[in-house]
Amino acid sequence: MSIIITKHLIAEQVKRLLKGGDPSVASRVHGAEIKMAIGQVINQLLKVEYFSITLPNGETIPEGAVLATYDNVPVVTYKNVSKSVLPAMPVKLIRNMGVYHIGETDDVHCGYIPIQPGQFMFIKEQQLISTILDQVGYEVSGTDIIYTEDLTAASPAITEVMMKLVIMDIGEYTDYQMLPISADMQWTVIQEVFKMFSAEGIPDRTVDSGAENK
Repeated sequence: MSIIITKHLIAEQVKRLLKGGDPSVASRVHGAEIKMAIGQVINQLLKVEYFSITLPNGETIPEGAVLATYDNVPVVTYKNVSKSVLPAMPVKLIRNMGVYHIGETDDVHCGYIPIQPGQFMFIKEQQLISTILDQVGYEVSGTDIIYTEDLTAASPAITEVMMKLVIMDIGEYTDYQMLPISADMQWTVIQEVFKMFSAEGIPDRTVDSGAENK
């Protein structure tokens, strides 16, 4: 069973590491300070951008929403095309605009074309635009991103993409709400927050998920 990553969970992991490395430091650090540091580190890792735009129907992005960048999101073969799994759940917006941008990792201006669910089958039947003018398109299907072609079969093969998702400001997440970060990013957050409160190095190891629930 997967573990829900929350501020409380990460803070407890940092506290345990501080107690193991320097108990005197751990006794001086308050949970609120650690949780504030967690938010700061996540914002840095996600290259968070505060923004406000007006949607096509005149509505604006909900207050407290930010744009987060997720580099190196894996692309895998899926049936006769390819897909990626969303690294986090974006804010629900009309036309799936919570998935703000998907494109190549080394070119921020190379964005794929968003297609609304079910539209690609219609596009394929139109001879003049059946290949989307030689551009890559994608549909949002639950937590999956389904591309209009097999990116892994391209030359050179595309096995990772960059995504920009609309998420809540990290400061808006409660201690027990699931954070918009992946499991591998969790350990990076722990390491960076630990360094902020301790001058000593941190052991290079994975988190004991069994101990987290004790």
